[in-house]
Amino acid sequence: MSRQEESSGIGTLYVSGPEGKPIPCDILFTFSGETGKDYIVYTDNTRDEQGNVRVYAGTYDPRARRGTLGEITTEEEWSVVRRLLDRLQGMLREAADAGIDLDQETIIRRIQEEFGGDDE
Repeated sequence: MSRQEESSGIGTLYVSGPEGKPIPCDILFTFSGETGKDYIVYTDNTRDEQGNVRVYAGTYDPRARRGTLGEITTEEEWSVVRRLLDRLQGMLREAADAGIDLDQETIIRRIQEEFGGDDE
């Protein structure tokens, strides 16, 4: 269970951690998938063993003021999310190779243009 709260930037999502303690997570972006569901991609800004920032995804209702984070339950849904994250990683790699520093707003705009995302 989680709740969403607006903050500076795109927003903060609080997820339940150990013993129910809320963990603040930065919302990276939202988008609507061809599955007919809306997705939210977020991070708790921790890193894995390879030093990569951990990124998570779930479903949500964009019409709810404070919503509950839903699970992604099918391979079709995971495929949609993986495709978006792969494209995002490719965009960042291309920009880095070209010596371009993409700001978060530009990244979000490009993802939304490609995947029909929502404004947060």
